[in-house]
Amino acid sequence: MTSNNSKKDLAGLIISAAVFALGLILALFYIFTREIVVYNIDHTDTLFWAAASVKSNSFIDRSYWYVYIIPFSGYLLMIPTVMMFGVTYLAHELGMALFVIVMTAALVFGFRALKMTYKRSFFLTGLLLILMNSSANTRVIFFGHVIHYSIALIFTFVALILLDKTGCLRVDKFDRRQKIYYAVFVIWCFLCCMNGSSVVLLYMIPLSGAIVLERLLDPEKLTLLGIKLPLIRFAGILAGGGAGFLYKRYRIQPFFDNSYEEKFSSLLAHDQWMWKEQGFIVRFVTLLTGDVYDGTPMLSTDGIFIMLRLMLGLMLLIIPVIALFFYRKTKNRLVRILLLDYWVLFIITYITYGVSVVSNTNWRLCTLLCMAFAVSACFLYMMIKEGFAARFVYIALLIIFPALLTIPVSVYRLPSDPSLNGYVRMAKVLDENGLTYGYSGLWGGADVMDVLTDSRIRMSMISFDQDGSYGIVRYQSEASCYEDQPGVSRYFVVVGNDGLDTVKDTLVKNASEQIPFEDSTILVFDGNIFKDGQPVYAPQ
Repeated sequence: MTSNNSKKDLAGLIISAAVFALGLILALFYIFTREIVVYNIDHTDTLFWAAASVKSNSFIDRSYWYVYIIPFSGYLLMIPTVMMFGVTYLAHELGMALFVIVMTAALVFGFRALKMTYKRSFFLTGLLLILMNSSANTRVIFFGHVIHYSIALIFTFVALILLDKTGCLRVDKFDRRQKIYYAVFVIWCFLCCMNGSSVVLLYMIPLSGAIVLERLLDPEKLTLLGIKLPLIRFAGILAGGGAGFLYKRYRIQPFFDNSYEEKFSSLLAHDQWMWKEQGFIVRFVTLLTGDVYDGTPMLSTDGIFIMLRLMLGLMLLIIPVIALFFYRKTKNRLVRILLLDYWVLFIITYITYGVSVVSNTNWRLCTLLCMAFAVSACFLYMMIKEGFAARFVYIALLIIFPALLTIPVSVYRLPSDPSLNGYVRMAKVLDENGLTYGYSGLWGGADVMDVLTDSRIRMSMISFDQDGSYGIVRYQSEASCYEDQPGVSRYFVVVGNDGLDTVKDTLVKNASEQIPFEDSTILVFDGNIFKDGQPVYAPQ
């Protein structure tokens, strides 16, 4: 019997190690070999924030025009990579690799806080890393740059660790060690909420709601002492988070343009509200399937992969519902908090997703997707351990594991040739013509060209108006980006061919040369198109 148990433990250890290694390697494999093909301006912000910090020798550069600012985030990890390698693609790769390592550590120890063994914690972390590679949108959120949706997941799992160390705030008296962890928890909430309203919605409110609900739904009889102490400690957590939010709002935010962040936390007119169950579910599932094109045969490889992931998405929506029926059977307080955290997050996401600008994108559901997986994994494990609903568990696993196995195959099949990226091809044309500094609109190459050419070619963003005028855009740049550059005599502007007619009497008319490039035209000038921050060529 002992020999059989030893063999079983060894087999479990090998499987866990293999799944963990696969998940971590897959994430790094994508970052270092596949991401360059799809690298665009959405990937650049974390690196540019780090570069601003390095240039100014401060965490936040008040002269820099941040598109929005999240002070406690992944750009802190990229500061050393920018210091060593500058604004380069290697700095981006290494910075994102560091972020993946930090995220992996948070997940492993977060699952450990849920009383999983190291073996199971590594296994589940590996599966979750694989899940993050599901589609182009999940990959850009978790491995392309560091944004609210990925850091909220880390914040939550670190909070689970700290809750575990403090007895879920419910012990009669904190010992010295628990007092230290509690102080760290308060500071942690302060730092997290410095990132503003998105993190408050994705992290602080779900966590707070879960802590309160778990106490109120406790099957044991509530006593005054049992409510008073946790409530006082919980107030400290709220105070820390509130102080962080207010610090950003009144000490950081006034110095920067916050219109971009406010745009995505603003309400739509009521006639545009999308409280449609189908729309929400479709967007959730397509995080796993990616874009599905009309006419894809179901029995083709792509069709089978899509169908498996579609079922996985539905399963991740169904299991947390079933878990509610077994809530009172769950003895682990932290697992109960995790489930309630998910449901508060679900309700907040469902409501805000339907009535705000974010409803036109699905990547804003990434945090919810990962939390759904974490809840599902924990409750499936609990069902196996407690021996109830076993048949449902096995059916679920027959869907989950094959669906997850399709993801490494899809990532491996992604193209790796950098020349498939249009910005890489544009860089080659610019190099051939000796052009090193220029401007473009949002998707014309601004910012992304700096990274892909290791700052050999630099481009800043400008806007084009219907009257033919153009102007500075305060987007991941600063005033010096529009001044005359040392050693540069020829400047260029990339304009989409569909917009050439708009600027025909300003930029096109005054260009010394026009270089065709695919669906765009590169206009070359013998001098800068800005002087003292104003356009040189104005419409007549």
